[in-house]
Amino acid sequence: MSALSEFDIESAARKLADCMDYPWDHMTEQGREAMRKHAKAIISAAQPDIDLKAQNDRMLEFLKDISRTSGDKGAVMGARQLLKEFAP
Repeated sequence: MSALSEFDIESAARKLADCMDYPWDHMTEQGREAMRKHAKAIISAAQPDIDLKAQNDRMLEFLKDISRTSGDKGAVMGARQLLKEFAP
């Protein structure tokens, strides 16, 4: 899991409790800790997709830069073709 702050995990745990209609303010510390644990598990399960999207976004930006600035005609043409096929 990427470096999530305790605030992020706490916010996710509170949201999870809210979705389960279980008021955070009425929850025992043991219940809150369980919610934090569940929130971390959910974030960990989703993390590979989040990281992959971030990597794809960086790669698309890199291809856009190449297509605009490269002096290599082949690199420009290749970057533009990839952008045409894969950019949203």
